[in-house]
Amino acid sequence: MEPFSDVETDVLVVGGGLLGCAAAYYLARAGADVVLIERDELNTQASGTNAGNLHSQIPHAFFTGEEEEYGDGHADMREEMGRMRPLLVAAIEEWKELGRNMASEFGIDLEVVITGGLMIAETDAQMRVLEEKVAFERKFGLEAEIITGSELRERAPYIAERMIGAEYCPSEGKANPLAATPALARGAEAAGARIFRQTALAGLEAGPQGFEATTSRGRIKAAKVFAAAGGWIGEVAAMIGVDVPTRRDPIQIIVTEPAGPGVDHLVYFVGHRLTMKQSEAGNFVIGGAWPAKWHDVTGLPVNLRSHIEYSAWVARRVVPELGRLRIIRTWAAGSPATVRGIPVLGEAASVPGFFVGMFPYLGFTAGPFFGRMAADMIRGNAPACDPSPFALARHGGAN
Repeated sequence: MEPFSDVETDVLVVGGGLLGCAAAYYLARAGADVVLIERDELNTQASGTNAGNLHSQIPHAFFTGEEEEYGDGHADMREEMGRMRPLLVAAIEEWKELGRNMASEFGIDLEVVITGGLMIAETDAQMRVLEEKVAFERKFGLEAEIITGSELRERAPYIAERMIGAEYCPSEGKANPLAATPALARGAEAAGARIFRQTALAGLEAGPQGFEATTSRGRIKAAKVFAAAGGWIGEVAAMIGVDVPTRRDPIQIIVTEPAGPGVDHLVYFVGHRLTMKQSEAGNFVIGGAWPAKWHDVTGLPVNLRSHIEYSAWVARRVVPELGRLRIIRTWAAGSPATVRGIPVLGEAASVPGFFVGMFPYLGFTAGPFFGRMAADMIRGNAPACDPSPFALARHGGAN
């Protein structure tokens, strides 16, 4: 890419994923001068390689403490997850509005469909867990219920006969991760934002008049900076002495050949890792954060065949009709997270004007709404949800 002359802006956004493009979109529409830089192309990391699920209920593994990284403190993680419910419900409403706006303004279909989510149980013990989970989630205002027997069969006739019940959460659904980030970028540019692709951040310095960023194509001066670089926000923050402990977990996803319509819901399973839905084109997208691995030489995420096979077995156990479909594609991706596993959004106390944001595990769901919150905070306005649970200081270090 050609170098550019020195650029000045109100806000520099670092990272061209869903969160970064959402923040640029809302900032530009509010009248701010915005520059976004992305070292590769937009949407090439987690924002474009996730399954496209819109979640509002608590993932089973976090509720029970079965998520290995946080199992010892699962009661605390359960509470953290509970407090996120109102934000995620609001985030799904944001997706609905964004879908309408993108369709009317640009003719872009984000494929936002809200048909509800079903977390399936096979045993009495699993049903007891779901009953406890629903009671807990309702304390935080989530609409959810237990369904069994004929009601389950009527709502989800595709579920295996051995399954005895489910938690039903009506606010869940899906959207297209390949369309969302490019659409937000288009909207941001239409509102005046400048987006520089293939522009790597090499250095960042804070001064009395703001920030100066050194990039692979030139220098950028900005009054404020928003680090929205996913699993790399820790590296961006470290350039100016701010500590944001982050990690990237390798996960993998399966796609089957298309079939006729049959599965309306976002489907989970209590017994094993599983998230599954049927796309608009008829393909089944199967995930559930099954681990992949990092390649020893390239450092890129690569599939684990044994986990692909087991993930497919779990999906067939819940929805037997999948047994007649072929797998046509799998991929591995890096899923970014903070070390504590909770979201981060806010300004660094030690470096005024420097903001960071990341929503682990459920970042696709939260992305547009979290971007709106970030834009409000950067502009000095109160965001729609209380940001204090996501404060940078909660993640350690002198922030």
